[in-house]
Amino acid sequence: MPSTTLRLLPCFFLLLSNLLLIAPSAWSQRKDSAAIYQKELQRLTDSALQWLQQTEPYKQASANYLRAEKASDSYSSFMLYGDVIQTDFGAFNNSIAASGLERFGALSGRVGFGSSFKRNRLVIDVLWFLSNIRQQREGPGQAINYEVHANLMTDVGYDLLPSPRFNLYPFAGLRFHRAQLTYERNGVANPAFTNITNIRSGGESIDETSFRFGYQVGMGAEAVVKSSKGDRNGIIFFVKGGIQRPFGEDRFEINGVDYRPGITPVVWAGAFGIKLFTRP
Repeated sequence: MPSTTLRLLPCFFLLLSNLLLIAPSAWSQRKDSAAIYQKELQRLTDSALQWLQQTEPYKQASANYLRAEKASDSYSSFMLYGDVIQTDFGAFNNSIAASGLERFGALSGRVGFGSSFKRNRLVIDVLWFLSNIRQQREGPGQAINYEVHANLMTDVGYDLLPSPRFNLYPFAGLRFHRAQLTYERNGVANPAFTNITNIRSGGESIDETSFRFGYQVGMGAEAVVKSSKGDRNGIIFFVKGGIQRPFGEDRFEINGVDYRPGITPVVWAGAFGIKLFTRP
């Protein structure tokens, strides 16, 4: 037994010496790895940044940046829009009154939606759709409907009060409207009818549309009524007013006849609504 132990001793010392030689090399590799240097660089960067943030030039520059950012009045927004318009029915009202129909009222309302942008002092409103609340007038056995929709309306304004909270701007723009005129007259029962094609007689129905470009000029004002911390998002309430005119008069093609009722769809309009805005 002792002889066996003596024979194994040289092997044991050889293995121990190899382990002693390998261990320092492995330790040095751990001390020399990329991860070690990355952590050290991060520590130095964090330390330098903390020092920099405590310096007066950095504090002043940061304060100026936050002030300038908060003072920016540029925005992009989704717009909900409503307006009240005056329509001049003029001679048209006189002619239908002579036929026993009620006259149309001058005022009506419209609702719609669009987008709005402000860049520096320019205020740009784009209405994608503006629908008229239909007006209907009736007479003995007959009725007339009239409505005018803005299929697209855009205007550009120039802000006179550069402020992140209030804007006041004159504006001018173009619009594309669709006027729809409908007339219905009830028929009477035909006692001598022969089939469904002549069971009623004397009825009439007309439904025609006129498309026209036009322009608008006016003034607008808006104010931020609600905003998040830092004024980055919020709600703007706006009012606008001005005149609107078509290029030419509306014309309706009825059974081959060029009918011009002499209606001015919008004489003036007063608008209001909200803009859900975000600042760049």
